[in-house]
Amino acid sequence: MIRDHLPPWLLLASREQRDALRQSLIASSNSRHEVRQMMAKLQSPAQFLKPLLEHAITVNFQLTLDVEQATFVHEHKNDYFFGLISVQGTTTEQTLLSAALHNFDESLTSADAFGAGSGIYLTPGARDGKTPIKPEEFALVCRNLDFGSLYQIHLRSILAVPTQPDGTVDGTTQDVLIKSYKDAFAVAIHLAVIQQEISTACQRALLDVLHDRYVVRYGTQPCSQLEFLGMDVSEVLVIGLDAEDGTSPCIVYIPQDPIRPLARYGSIKDFEDELNRRLLSPGYRQFFSRFLPLSHQGKLLDQMIGRALRQKWAPKTGPIPWAEPVFLALHPIKGNVFKSLRDQRVRQIERHGREVVVPTADIDTQARQELRAAYAKAGLSALLLAASFIPVIGDVLLIFTGAQLIKEAYQGFDAWRRDEKVEALNYLMDVAEQVAFMGASAGAVKAGRFVNSLLPVKLSSNRFALWKADLSPYRQSLELPETLLPDEQGLYHHQGKHYLSLDEQLYEVGTVAPPSGWSIRHPDDPWAYSPPLLQNGSGAWRTLHEKPQDWSDLKRLRRLGPVAAGTPPEDLAPILHASASDSNLLLELHRENQAPPAQLIDTVKRFQLDRQIQHQRLQGSPPNNDSPALSFTAEQHTPEQFEDLYQQSEQVEGPLPEQIRQDFPNLPKSYVQALEKSINPVEARQILNQKSLLSYLKDEAELSMQNVDTARLHEGLYLHTTFNPASDQLAFQTLEALPGWSGDVRLELYSGTLADPPIASVGNDSAATVRRLLREDSRYRVYDADGKQILAPSDLYSAIGHALPETELDNLGFSGANRTRPLKQSLIQKITQLGASPTSVRRIPASPISPPYRPGRPLDTHFAQKTPPSDLTALGDDLYRGAFSRHYIEEGERYYQVEPSALGWKLIDARNPFRFYRPVLRRRDGHWEINTAIGLKGGAPGPGHSKIQLSETSMVSALEYVKPEPFTREDLLRMKAIKSYQRQPNRMGEYDRVNNGRYPLRDLSGNPLRIRKIQHMSEITDSGVRYQAKDILPYLKWENHEAVAQLYEEKLLLRQFTAEDAKFPQESSMIGQAMVVARKPLSAGEAIGVYGGNFIPFHVSNARRDPFVIDVLPGPLPDKPTWDRLVLTGDNIISRINSIFEYEGRLPVRQAGSGYNVEGATFPVDVEIAEGRLEPFVLSGFFTTRDVPADEELRWNYGYSEAGTRITFAAPETSLETPSPSQPPSSQE
Repeated sequence: MIRDHLPPWLLLASREQRDALRQSLIASSNSRHEVRQMMAKLQSPAQFLKPLLEHAITVNFQLTLDVEQATFVHEHKNDYFFGLISVQGTTTEQTLLSAALHNFDESLTSADAFGAGSGIYLTPGARDGKTPIKPEEFALVCRNLDFGSLYQIHLRSILAVPTQPDGTVDGTTQDVLIKSYKDAFAVAIHLAVIQQEISTACQRALLDVLHDRYVVRYGTQPCSQLEFLGMDVSEVLVIGLDAEDGTSPCIVYIPQDPIRPLARYGSIKDFEDELNRRLLSPGYRQFFSRFLPLSHQGKLLDQMIGRALRQKWAPKTGPIPWAEPVFLALHPIKGNVFKSLRDQRVRQIERHGREVVVPTADIDTQARQELRAAYAKAGLSALLLAASFIPVIGDVLLIFTGAQLIKEAYQGFDAWRRDEKVEALNYLMDVAEQVAFMGASAGAVKAGRFVNSLLPVKLSSNRFALWKADLSPYRQSLELPETLLPDEQGLYHHQGKHYLSLDEQLYEVGTVAPPSGWSIRHPDDPWAYSPPLLQNGSGAWRTLHEKPQDWSDLKRLRRLGPVAAGTPPEDLAPILHASASDSNLLLELHRENQAPPAQLIDTVKRFQLDRQIQHQRLQGSPPNNDSPALSFTAEQHTPEQFEDLYQQSEQVEGPLPEQIRQDFPNLPKSYVQALEKSINPVEARQILNQKSLLSYLKDEAELSMQNVDTARLHEGLYLHTTFNPASDQLAFQTLEALPGWSGDVRLELYSGTLADPPIASVGNDSAATVRRLLREDSRYRVYDADGKQILAPSDLYSAIGHALPETELDNLGFSGANRTRPLKQSLIQKITQLGASPTSVRRIPASPISPPYRPGRPLDTHFAQKTPPSDLTALGDDLYRGAFSRHYIEEGERYYQVEPSALGWKLIDARNPFRFYRPVLRRRDGHWEINTAIGLKGGAPGPGHSKIQLSETSMVSALEYVKPEPFTREDLLRMKAIKSYQRQPNRMGEYDRVNNGRYPLRDLSGNPLRIRKIQHMSEITDSGVRYQAKDILPYLKWENHEAVAQLYEEKLLLRQFTAEDAKFPQESSMIGQAMVVARKPLSAGEAIGVYGGNFIPFHVSNARRDPFVIDVLPGPLPDKPTWDRLVLTGDNIISRINSIFEYEGRLPVRQAGSGYNVEGATFPVDVEIAEGRLEPFVLSGFFTTRDVPADEELRWNYGYSEAGTRITFAAPETSLETPSPSQPPSSQE
């Protein structure tokens, strides 16, 4: 590409000429870098003046004002010219910063100069916010402080030539401006020679000037500076002119001239004519004005040139002849040429500074009054002049000769780093050298790392150039009003322009032709490359060249739009945890330009609201979690305020959103909006007509609410200004999952009064130390076992830290005075870890029942992709695999994204890929359709699904058993004891035979739940068999504890595992643990009992890593169960039967495919929860799959997933021992 941009004159030059040009380009680039570094030290007038003025106001008037908002209002008593506007008996208003910039006449230090309405006001246009500062006092302060003189000192400190302590110029320090002038001049010479603009004789003369040989003779004069219409023209050189007659040829150097920077003219008259022609172009006038005083730029220059040209070319009529205007005049330079240029430019900059920030000594002069009038006529304000001061200086000091050659190949070159420019210039000249030597057959030139990183981009001129993917040069210095809010796309509209905030930087954007639609505009160069933008329509933007895979997770979150832009780093992990999001999701959102999931939007908003409330309560001080003030705020927080503000932000508008809210009042706004997008127009009309959501949408909304409940649970762990008791209960019950927890102390959590049963507890029943935590609103009191209060109301973590003995805190690793914060962090970390781990709940493997055929539904075309996916691989049956392992189907010339599931392919809605509704598909008659028989709620029970009523007579066993060891009276009493899961930790290695006599289903408090109905046939098992319920009825006999226990013990025996029992070498780790064997020979298909135990919330079993948990609810167990989902922790002998695994090394990785002699079968049951109220559950019965001889160990398939197996048998946190491969390690291991 660079080869295509090389000009012929460069290829035709000699190698020596190209080498000289290369060296001069690199030298000029480096010296420009030095000047840029010097420029970086210069403060703009506003930057310099603002802090000084605000400090002066504080010191003199004991007030704190924003000088860019507060205004100086002058109500004139009589005719008076003030500021930049001519007034008469009127009122003028300007900001305090603007007023201080141009200073005050001495007459304005008197109260007589101001009318009654004059004063200092807080905001523009408002007359009800008048401050006590008198206008004459403010004017006097500005005059006395003399900001203009202070700014002159600032300018001189940056621009002054380095000197030695005695005041002489330091000869060892090179003046960066002079070096920059000389290096740019050298480039101009070499370019002019190669382009044959000057002769060899001219080149020698110019090199004499370059090398400071003062006797330069190419005419009769050395060098001269130019004067244009009476104004000094900085940096422009005229060489070789005879000042007497003006007939000798001359060489004119105009730095960076877009037409001819260095050229020879026959005479100064020829140059004047050429310059006049160029100045007819507005673009060239704008360029040439950089060499003129600031007071004569823009409109002033246009007016002067127009007037002069009219005088020059107007017909010469009338009796009195007039002299033509003198466009050009010359002033010979005495001494060093480049030092003279430098001194002239510095004087001009200082003069510009005096015009913008006016010293007190200048304010009353006649020249200043005339300048004010000129500015007013040209429409220039003090603030506008101040804002343009630094850019104008940059234009004149940063001389860029050879720019056209470089810009042909590189876009944005001037903004690159020094080393990047050098590498790019060398590469450019290397390519030119190779093409010049080898012509069209030239091969590729090896590029460095930086050049290789450049991107080829197409410019507005339809040519290509190499561009560095860096948005820094495109940043806007503009500050938007704080009250300005973005639109739905995330754009800010201000003064007729569109602005976008990316990574806390502001950019102007504009529309371009598709497919991009929008691009970023350069603040200064209208011809610069405009990086195209991609967006998701919901506030997330990125440039086409950005790579989200290279971003941090924090940047990915912040770039989701204005709602997340200000997310502090410490909120990243909590937001991802609470919203069930992760790094992969954030990457996918940006890679696919998708709108964020509804829950992520809602969670980010709630975290932002929490920060906002904290910030307000700290009265403007930055939020800091370690701040004592914040701790006090947290203690005083009112969740009602949070909820009120949240609800204010949750208002929805429109008939359809309002109907969704009517059906589901608590569904967050983000979910409502996502659901609305998923409803097609026909459905929308149907919903509005029937004033109710469609049934499948109600199902989806219910699933959404479950998702919201889980998010609220986890949000409550982090948010300071709202409270969720369930979050505290979750954290409390996670205590026993912490590494180092001994259980030797018992903590009980109460709500209401200590007289009520505890709502949660941790630790052993027999623990010597007992502490009770009583919740009152969102605070907790701590009591000892005798009911004595030992801690006043505090937050949960402080209460726990105070309740635990020192020894237990040491075991947990929390030593020192401040334990609350690390304790909370450890509990949240453990909750996050447990939530991210695959579940290890036992499941009964079963063969799916073939559903009855129902006619399918055609695919909803609104689910289709807007644009066909690319790079598809056909898999057959109109199924395709695309990028990122995605799958698509083609139906009716449309493409739909699908995902695999156990039920078949599920359809994903392209409008909202994160919605819960994903109907199952099937292939029929060569077409894809929605399978209405599965994946949806409802449907009548199939054959074999009727339930039978349980009666005592149906539970009598017909077998004659040999009675095992009898139970003692104490055993029988314990069988009847009521013990909740809280008082009965179910740990590895623990087994109590009396549990066989307890009823198999017991609620959270330990009360038996009587089964009233049971399906007479089981669901089809993994082996394809269905078992009869009558065979397990003897194990369900109500309040016949001893008889039921004997049923188990007459068939089964629990004994110690030995080396001879190991099926594989890896099972040697099981030696010494428990195993269940047949006490006597068992026949194939014989019932051996049911899986019995206590109900337990999933989050508690997960925290405990309970090894004996099984599912008891109808329907499939989700991969991520809700925190309060009921599961059953098995405690009878059936729960102690081992399983078989496949191994990698010493650790199990997946369930074995065969080798089992027992299998489970699920029976739907109706359980009496309260008198007359039945609820459905699932009971697991167990049967032999073949004849089992006496003393053979029983094994069954736990149904663990491979991920669940790996996490269950992973190395424990606090022990190097290998866990048993047959049963999960306990939380203590």
